[in-house]
Amino acid sequence: MNLEEIFFNGYNPINTTVYGILIGVAVYLVYKLINKYNINIDKYSIIFAFLTAFLCGTIRVLGDLNKLPQNFFFMSPFIYFNIALIGFIIYTLAQKYKQYNLSIIFMIVVFFFSLTFYELKNLTGIISIIFISFVIFLIMLKLSRNFELLKDKFNFYAIFAHLFDATSTFISIDFFNYTEQHFVPLFFINLSGTAFVMYFLKLLVIIPIIIYLEKDKSLLRKLVLLAIIYLGFLTGIRDMLKLGSLA
Repeated sequence: MNLEEIFFNGYNPINTTVYGILIGVAVYLVYKLINKYNINIDKYSIIFAFLTAFLCGTIRVLGDLNKLPQNFFFMSPFIYFNIALIGFIIYTLAQKYKQYNLSIIFMIVVFFFSLTFYELKNLTGIISIIFISFVIFLIMLKLSRNFELLKDKFNFYAIFAHLFDATSTFISIDFFNYTEQHFVPLFFINLSGTAFVMYFLKLLVIIPIIIYLEKDKSLLRKLVLLAIIYLGFLTGIRDMLKLGSLA
């Protein structure tokens, strides 16, 4: 097995481990930069993580549809780091010059511009994912009144981002016969016979991480949660748009 087969032919234990290490290194490097240049991680950081994830997911699917050049910038998994870096730079500049609203508007415009390259064929799938995700959001909002863990916005959106991803996977696989690419979820989906199991898998992974991070209210905790938010929304929007484009 050569390097191309390991890293550019689906997901396997080796490349998944390498990608996980790269994410950890990236979070640590951002942590050092933030400390060095006194960048604040405030409520706007969640908005920027959300928008960056949606932009990255949108561009990623354009690559799958062969509407973008297959080079280093657009190739998975590099595109996840490249777009995240762009989002971080925009957030840093927005904070420095106090132009949050302008930066958010700019990212939204770019996101909707990228959508113009899509020919959405399966609006039923997209609407189903959005509707179920909205219901989940409302349920979580109600639960947050009684559960201390959900009162923290970083915790709240870390969980919601991955439930959104679980919804995209569930709808795509159970109702439109899509297949899961990641070997671990695929094992449990095949074992249970339904992608609904993704909801349980997500909660079983994310909640213990959040509880562990609650021990330390440091800046690093927020960065880890932002990475979790980014990855959840990114994979969710990617699966949703792929379903809408290829069905």
